[in-house]
Amino acid sequence: MNNGTYGENYLLAVSDPDIVLIGNQWWMIFASGPAIPRALAPVAAYLPPGASLSTSTTYPSDPNGWHLVGANSAGTGTVPPISSSASSWDAVAAETPSATVGPNGPMIYYSGHNTGQTNFEIGLIEGFNTSTGTAPTTLSTPVMVAQQPWEFSSGLGAILEQSIRWEPQLNEYLMYYTAGAWWASPPDNTLAQATSTDGINWTNRTKLDFPVSYYNQDFVYNTNRSRYEMVISNDPTGAGGANPRNLVWREAATPAVTMANWVNETTLLQYNAPNAASWYNSGALSPAVKYGNLPGETNRIYVFFHAYSQAGDMTIGRFYCDPVGVPAVQPQTITFNPIPAQGVGTTLTVSATASSGLPVAFSVVPNGNCSVSGSIVRFLNTGNCGVIANQAGNGTYSAAPAVGQIIVVTNAPPKPTAQTITFGPISAQRLGTRVTVSATASSGLPVSFVLVPNGNCSISGNVVTLLNRGNCGVIATQAGNGTYAAAPAVGQIIVVN
Repeated sequence: MNNGTYGENYLLAVSDPDIVLIGNQWWMIFASGPAIPRALAPVAAYLPPGASLSTSTTYPSDPNGWHLVGANSAGTGTVPPISSSASSWDAVAAETPSATVGPNGPMIYYSGHNTGQTNFEIGLIEGFNTSTGTAPTTLSTPVMVAQQPWEFSSGLGAILEQSIRWEPQLNEYLMYYTAGAWWASPPDNTLAQATSTDGINWTNRTKLDFPVSYYNQDFVYNTNRSRYEMVISNDPTGAGGANPRNLVWREAATPAVTMANWVNETTLLQYNAPNAASWYNSGALSPAVKYGNLPGETNRIYVFFHAYSQAGDMTIGRFYCDPVGVPAVQPQTITFNPIPAQGVGTTLTVSATASSGLPVAFSVVPNGNCSVSGSIVRFLNTGNCGVIANQAGNGTYSAAPAVGQIIVVTNAPPKPTAQTITFGPISAQRLGTRVTVSATASSGLPVSFVLVPNGNCSISGNVVTLLNRGNCGVIATQAGNGTYAAAPAVGQIIVVN
């Protein structure tokens, strides 16, 4: 990765930014101290439609800069919280927001707590309104609380610093979060992963076993390379706790389930570098990662972050990175041929090939007419059965465009498809010679051989032994199966000299 320009967004006394594209407009959701009982709550700023994430200025000094929701024409005033409702579990603070757009629209998650830096749980704000920058609905109970032993610290729940994204290629929400506490003595935090189909009920919690020096993170799916990438705050001393942190980049070919699966670490921002700016020279946290959406920016990764100065100031910073020396992935295609009609109650093994040579996976359109397990399709009801072939790609190949086939499912056993045999002439052979014969069926099914029983030759498999002078008749047959009818037999005469 190649570090680009750094820029300060001039948003002071704020923290924990996240970036989300809603339509053609970028929104920044971050934590601030609006005039409500909680010390911190998510608030919003936005760029004008079509503006670039490279913008680092604010309105009104720049009409195209970041607009704080609720600010007056001078750019000052009280910024309203996205949602002012608070419950007993998040009465002290609602911080580290994470925003994503899924099938049900924008969803804003946050870490809430009620007793200082303990009992952290994850809440959800729904119904975000882009006209007002607020949302009417905050769920009264958290959507995720500590359950696993490693999600507790000193007996108190500690799940926080979540980054959540709707991943269409997975058809689910994916969350990475911090489990355990950096403020414990000694620190016991690690990164973890969970998934959800509806954004509310979270399952498959997995501890990634990152060292305590890694604290919070954000991730993005790079469609150009068919892999996930993550930016993490990391204490270079390895001690963790309250030590200052750098921002580092890692990559994984698929959503990673251990630290070892996130590889090729590169430091993006070093807080104590000789050229470090004063506004981040005491560390960086809470990275938010996005690829640009405008022409010329789709391969540029933007990182927003929560910066600390040695003077104790908090602000939100931004820089971008361009890939350097990262090999481009190659395209691939799938070949999946049409399939004839099938009968209710039967099964069929389907096959397809990817030009990459990687294995192809199959799914079916969920209309109740068929099911699939591996490559075996079972036909359940009459109608159409849609079978889809997919290949997700890897670090060398991008995901292949999906290819589908429609199979008509009938009550009656399907009429077998005709097939033919290709069996070419065989030249004259000497007495005592063994000849290996071959033929192919248009169905791709194996061909068998038999002889005209005149005593001049014998056969085993496809090897003919020539016993006497004269003619040896070899016949190729293919008996068919549930899909193909028996092929017309084809014969050849071998003259034995």
